Amino acid sequence: MNILEHPLLHDVVALAHPVLYGIVTLAALYVAWSGLLRARSLHCDWKHPFPWKKHVFWGSIVLGLWGIGHLSGFAGAMFAWNTTFFEPAHAYTGVLMLPLALVGYFTGRRLDRVKKRRKLLPAIHGINNMILVILALYQLYSGYEMFHMVPWEII
Repeated sequence: MNILEHPLLHDVVALAHPVLYGIVTLAALYVAWSGLLRARSLHCDWKHPFPWKKHVFWGSIVLGLWGIGHLSGFAGAMFAWNTTFFEPAHAYTGVLMLPLALVGYFTGRRLDRVKKRRKLLPAIHGINNMILVILALYQLYSGYEMFHMVPWEII
């Protein structure tokens, strides 16, 4: 038997995407919360320490793993249904998230590397990434709806 045709590999690949995506989205909620603390301290005169290094560290991990999660979603769809766009709303939302994740990563990197007072770039970064979090939560919902449609072999 070809290793790519093994039922266990089929299930592992199909299951990797929702598990990875769920964990990463939980981490994204922490990053979004810490970003909101920063925005609140800058714009609402509410003084609160901003966990800058943790925000940058976890934000970079979340954005990178979302990229990997998208690739694993395409692979999982290929293994489960022999197509990458089985559920168009879920797939197109994932495709939309890729450029937004790049914007989030590169604006965040710029904010971290070149520290100075600014208004526009942090706003772009924050709004972009809050849109990403909302899209990720939608992905969890639509992915949950799809989960029972996977032709599981051994699970």
